[in-house]
Amino acid sequence: MENVKSNSKASFTTDFGRNYILKLERHSKDLAQLDSKLNSYMCEPKTYELFERKNSLKKRMERLKKSNQDLILSLKEKKGMVSAQIEQIKNHYSDFMNLQSELKDYYTVSTSH
Repeated sequence: MENVKSNSKASFTTDFGRNYILKLERHSKDLAQLDSKLNSYMCEPKTYELFERKNSLKKRMERLKKSNQDLILSLKEKKGMVSAQIEQIKNHYSDFMNLQSELKDYYTVSTSH
């Protein structure tokens, strides 16, 4: 009975990890789409402030892409989830949502100029 509980807990943990991996891989695709949108001619900055803002967004996006890939690799390498990994994923998701919102704002401002 002890072995069955241990196996079901391990299975739950790996399923939980797989779900996070799938979510992070989706974020990776979303980041690629946001990156191509940011680099499109529609988002070309027309003022110095927009140029600075675009550069800042690009840097944040690159850091987020790297963080995303690092999290995916660490989840794939480890069998079980660690609470520190879960906290990193939550922070990553929050950063992703903030960046996505700021990119929408930038897109709106850059297309209106």
